[in-house]
Amino acid sequence: MQSVDQLLARALSVVGDGRPGHEPIVYCDGKGGFDPAAASPAQDFDVAAKLASASAEARAQWQHIASQADIDLNQPGLTLPGCDCSGFVCWALGFTRQPAPNVWINTDSIWADANGHATRFRKLARAVPGCLVVYPKPRKEKFGHVGIVTAVDAGGEARTIVHCSAKNFMAAPFESILNNDTDAFRLQPLSIYAWSRDVQGPPSA
Repeated sequence: MQSVDQLLARALSVVGDGRPGHEPIVYCDGKGGFDPAAASPAQDFDVAAKLASASAEARAQWQHIASQADIDLNQPGLTLPGCDCSGFVCWALGFTRQPAPNVWINTDSIWADANGHATRFRKLARAVPGCLVVYPKPRKEKFGHVGIVTAVDAGGEARTIVHCSAKNFMAAPFESILNNDTDAFRLQPLSIYAWSRDVQGPPSA
């Protein structure tokens, strides 16, 4: 079982800050978080196969980002390290995102557990460092989102989070895992704070 300090150190160790020699982690839904013992949450994926199954809009977006990030999408056999928000959070917490066949830990299951049986995640009234902030898939969107709170304000609201997101990857330094603002959650009314029972605690919040 990790302490909060260990959790945050692990999560922040893969934050993409454009440092020399650091391989950027691409946002790719459904990737990453399968091996909690790995040094990185990312999972290599076949870029050509991903683009072949993507919508025309998504392919155009990939082309635009790649041109800015100096990624040659036409390179034969190109693979990139990819991860999504749930994969990153599961890796940071030290467990796999697929604990059993056809069982997935994702934004919907985290949110439902915290609001229901609280088997693995307990809902909190206030944010504390190391807790999750999560919302499930909204009706008109493809996915929900989850991140790890790294700092809170005096009112008990998250001030910064470390998270893996498509929005992070869309602008320089073209890194999907960043420690930054909480806009995605602040603007989503279904967002809740949740504590993982795999982290030492629980807090009193």
